Amino acid sequence: MSVSRAGFTRLVLLNSHGGNPPVLDYIARDLHEETGMQLFSIMISRMGLPDAVTDPDENAWGMHAGESETSWMLALAPELVHMDRANGAGDYPRMPDGIRHLAVRGPVGFSWLTADLSAVGVLGNPRTATADKGHAYVEATVDKLAGVLEEIAAFDGPQRAGERR
Repeated sequence: MSVSRAGFTRLVLLNSHGGNPPVLDYIARDLHEETGMQLFSIMISRMGLPDAVTDPDENAWGMHAGESETSWMLALAPELVHMDRANGAGDYPRMPDGIRHLAVRGPVGFSWLTADLSAVGVLGNPRTATADKGHAYVEATVDKLAGVLEEIAAFDGPQRAGERR
């Protein structure tokens, strides 16, 4: 509310945590209604970035200290990564036989917590992470985000159905 009172007309909510998008979408809608500001909820993993991960299991499950996130960290803060601790990681959850439509990421989801899917808190395979992959992810993210922010700066909302400008 104070951002709106200060005269801002746009606010970007930049997120990289998988549990936050629904909450931020509701907040954005409610604040738009209350203040008239344009709010933009950006989830980095949903920006349609090219991903060097080609393993189907990693694409399905690698979302918490897996290849992508570990590669990011190897590129941005390698001193925080302890690859020697990754030896027990890299096993993937398995869906029950016959499940064709449900997925942790996909059009039909189900409720879950990381502890439901991993005994060690890792979802994915950090052992295949590299700093080079991380640099590629960071570069692609920065490029895409720059384009998104340029659009946001120029955005005046869609033309409302039934009205002509």
